[in-house]
Amino acid sequence: TDSWKRLEIWKSSWNEHFVKVLESARDKFSSWVLKMTGCGDQILKQCAGNNPQMTHLRIEETLLDLAMAEQLQSALKTNDAKATSTRLQSLEIVNIEVKDGDQEEIFSMLEEGFQENDSLIKLTLTGWTGSILSSSLIDSLKQHSRIQELDLSGNRFTQEGIEALVELLMAPSGPRLQSLALNKCEFLTESRNICPFRIENFAKAMDGHSSASKATLLRLELRDNWGSSRELQYLLTVIYQKLVSLQELDFSQNRVERFLWKRKAQACTPHPMRKLWLSRNPILH
Repeated sequence: TDSWKRLEIWKSSWNEHFVKVLESARDKFSSWVLKMTGCGDQILKQCAGNNPQMTHLRIEETLLDLAMAEQLQSALKTNDAKATSTRLQSLEIVNIEVKDGDQEEIFSMLEEGFQENDSLIKLTLTGWTGSILSSSLIDSLKQHSRIQELDLSGNRFTQEGIEALVELLMAPSGPRLQSLALNKCEFLTESRNICPFRIENFAKAMDGHSSASKATLLRLELRDNWGSSRELQYLLTVIYQKLVSLQELDFSQNRVERFLWKRKAQACTPHPMRKLWLSRNPILH
């Protein structure tokens, strides 16, 4: 009906009948979800390119190959200011697998798409199986003055990736993020070992950033990263100095055993933080 706004396509196959269905649905839905489909590139070509009605796109549990990345890149490009351009406000790419050997080229396509997009408000890139979010891919988001919510949970970072993430978060010229999620991430060491996300490295990069405090981030999520009591205390010290508008910190499902709220430091350094989640931590009483 005309009142429908969301279309979900699961495990679809490409045939003439399906094409006719998509053609009739193209202008009726603003939210599209593609899940476990083997013809995602064809669907995006048919429905995403130059479709001003599409404002939300979610791609889930799908193999992201070159053909699909090319169509996604095309859908992202909006700054040509054409009336028929796609105006994506929300993009979610969740629990996908990047085809072996194509990762660098696929990331390059996405980087170009992000650089030529000026409409995204919410971006979710979570659970990219076996992939490392490159620093250049993160850097490509710095031009997005409109992005307010960024979720990079379930991904693997190098030290360069963490530094690029902090630059994206702290740089005055970067987006004015209000929410950042880094839940259950991994860290790839210089010796190519995989370990839990290095919260201390993240805090140090913020602490050492040359810019002054950033007054836009309202919520930070760091759940399930094996964060220790010492890392949490150091992170809070950095937050007081650098993220001066942060109101909520979710540090659930970590390894916090002892936590002492520094009331003196809080009194000397007024801060608006109202909520700190520490659920499912082995805190000793």
